Amino acid sequence: MFHAALVSFGSFGIVESVVIETAPLFLLSVHRERRPWDAALIAKAETLALDEERGGGPGQLHHFDVVFDPLELATGGPLRPWVTTIYETPAPRGYRYAGADQPKQVLITDPAAVHWAGVGARLAPKRVLEKASKLLAERFPLLDGSAPVPLGVLFTDVVMDALGASTEIGVPIAHTARAVSIIAAALRRACQRHQPFLGPMALRFVKASKALLAFTHFGPATCCIELPGARMPWTGALYRDLFEALDRADVPFALHWG
Repeated sequence: MFHAALVSFGSFGIVESVVIETAPLFLLSVHRERRPWDAALIAKAETLALDEERGGGPGQLHHFDVVFDPLELATGGPLRPWVTTIYETPAPRGYRYAGADQPKQVLITDPAAVHWAGVGARLAPKRVLEKASKLLAERFPLLDGSAPVPLGVLFTDVVMDALGASTEIGVPIAHTARAVSIIAAALRRACQRHQPFLGPMALRFVKASKALLAFTHFGPATCCIELPGARMPWTGALYRDLFEALDRADVPFALHWG
């Protein structure tokens, strides 16, 4: 019953006490590069064997995500996603956060195409996809981890000022490559119908939850696949196509939203 209540649909009563676990202050070192979605990278994604990614420096893995270019997904070209690994490094003694001049949201994975209307996508889908690809490249600068920053600088609230669409799917990490392949094939078919998905596919990897209703309940870790993009007339049907394709392929999955 306790594990069932960990994912709440409202208030389960009055909270009478809270226990907070703290850790010594740490900074986050961000590494980002574009690399092929090949057997080597897939093996890392499906095992989370990423210690060597930080170049032998100190710290433990804090976050790992993979973001695919919408143009590559739609056209069936070789996939060269942006790969981000983030490691914890101890904060220097006496460290004080400088404040407002620090970069914000370098990890942003919010909808890349929420402002794009339907007419342009229907008349010139490839041109709109090219724009999406360029915009994503601007939002994902390559980083070498040389300037560690506090957690709150990287992971800030995402504020959307226009209607978009999104779905997030959780799969066991061992099924990551199959799920990506199935979804990419569906996105290619949608583009061939002149109904492209105007947004990226982003993977992030999350520790398994014990909550019975958590979409991240797959152990030892869950691959969370998000598809945020423009809300087109066909987007809802495309999401349903993805769910049905995963189901037909016997890929275990759970839905967060969509």
